[in-house]
Amino acid sequence: MPSSPISTAQEYFNLSNNSNFAGIAKLMNDETTYFSKNSGIFLGVKDIIAMQKNWHSSFTKLHWQIINITEIKPNIVLIDYNFLGTKQDNTIIKSSGLEYIIVKNNIIVHIQIQPK
Repeated sequence: MPSSPISTAQEYFNLSNNSNFAGIAKLMNDETTYFSKNSGIFLGVKDIIAMQKNWHSSFTKLHWQIINITEIKPNIVLIDYNFLGTKQDNTIIKSSGLEYIIVKNNIIVHIQIQPK
């Protein structure tokens, strides 16, 4: 189990790059919230994982590259990232964003994604 907010956020990205939903679920609980403009808002690990499984399944390949990771306030991690993915129809998707991850006691309590 990760031991700091930064290591928890880093682990979340590592698990996401491998579509390891069981591992991701261990970093969340029933009170975890998730918001992005594209996906919407979700409450609880079950709904968040269901959304992520659906999103990941639309790709044959996907990868998030962390450009910078900083604990901007206690327990609030900001990740500047680039994303590269190949959709099922071979369309290439590239994007960049900022992801805020709030961590309490090594559990992700909130994720918010903003485009750059």
